[in-house]
Amino acid sequence: MLAHPLRRLAARLIDLLILAVVAALLIASVMLPAVRIDPEGETGTVLVALLLTLLIVASWFFLYEWLQLAKWGQTLGKRALGLRVVSLENHGKISRGNAAGRAAIYPMGTIAGYIPWLNLVVPFFYLLDLLWQLWDQPYRQCLHDKITNTIVVRT
Repeated sequence: MLAHPLRRLAARLIDLLILAVVAALLIASVMLPAVRIDPEGETGTVLVALLLTLLIVASWFFLYEWLQLAKWGQTLGKRALGLRVVSLENHGKISRGNAAGRAAIYPMGTIAGYIPWLNLVVPFFYLLDLLWQLWDQPYRQCLHDKITNTIVVRT
């Protein structure tokens, strides 16, 4: 049975909470020492720390999604709400490549926050991606599902 859009949204919100808490800890662990070393930001230490933080957080967002989907077909949020990502073709486990394709969507927003013109476009893409399942028939796929040929089902 296909997952209901509200259940998918709730699972994503659980995942976002987990991602945000860990990202905040990662940011603090990199940025606080940099600010202590260079409080005025004159030597570039803060800029280097900011770029390092961007790389770390984007990697965290990607790895959180990719590793769990590749191994179990579920993130923590999907597990909590009884959802699983499966292949559209055979309803079996998705490939590591498909898991990576789905996971690549999420770090985009982190990176786009530092590129002015992308910062305007990416939120609209995320919204369109999320809403797509509301009119997609018969599989209720988001755009990232269509790209990776996956569906989300109840377990």
